[in-house]
Amino acid sequence: MLDPGGYSKLPKISATAFIITIIVVVILLIIPYITRGQEGSAGVGVLNVPPEYSETRIVTEDGIMKVYLTISDYNSWSDIYNVTVTIENDDTINALFIFNHYENKTSTTPLAEFEEKIGKNYLIENKCKYLHSDKTDTVSDRCLLHLVFAFYPVPGNQLTILTYDKGGLSAKTYIEYNVEGIPRSASLIMLPWMTTPVEFPADTLDALAVAFATTATCVIIIRRLKPRGQKST
Repeated sequence: MLDPGGYSKLPKISATAFIITIIVVVILLIIPYITRGQEGSAGVGVLNVPPEYSETRIVTEDGIMKVYLTISDYNSWSDIYNVTVTIENDDTINALFIFNHYENKTSTTPLAEFEEKIGKNYLIENKCKYLHSDKTDTVSDRCLLHLVFAFYPVPGNQLTILTYDKGGLSAKTYIEYNVEGIPRSASLIMLPWMTTPVEFPADTLDALAVAFATTATCVIIIRRLKPRGQKST
């Protein structure tokens, strides 16, 4: 004889199976939107994460400004699409440099090209650098991209760095920048009526300094030797 309670259990089992089936279907439908399926970028079945800055610093070397960047992307350094460096002065863009890692987001062949989008030939392309590891042994090998932007001094009070990956995620950071955007160099002088610094030979600057000091000394001596009460003619 059949168990009268058996029929009451069947709907519960069917409902549970139905709910599990729905959940599985929903997950399968969502996966394509939250994973990266492109070869050579984030990898198949890997959740895309935004890039990060492991190191950002700016230095002045021989009158040239260099921005050193180490960008980390846990989907691989090859997932970084481009990097822009913008220098502004009171919300006015004086220079914009860009590093194009690829020609487009579907490309898997690195382009590794530096270019100046806005500016007055500030960017020094032959001194810009691009470096990554070809190994996969460590996190640094797989994830870190090293860049150096080299350029002549640009007047400005804000330097912004923006990085995009192939999936459209981004990271932004700022570097403290000199108010005038001019490095303190012994051979560079910023004249008030000019927008870019003027470089003088060290001998010229020394001669000017000596001449100024000599003139100031002569004026002081003449004033001290002059009898008190005598008016200058």
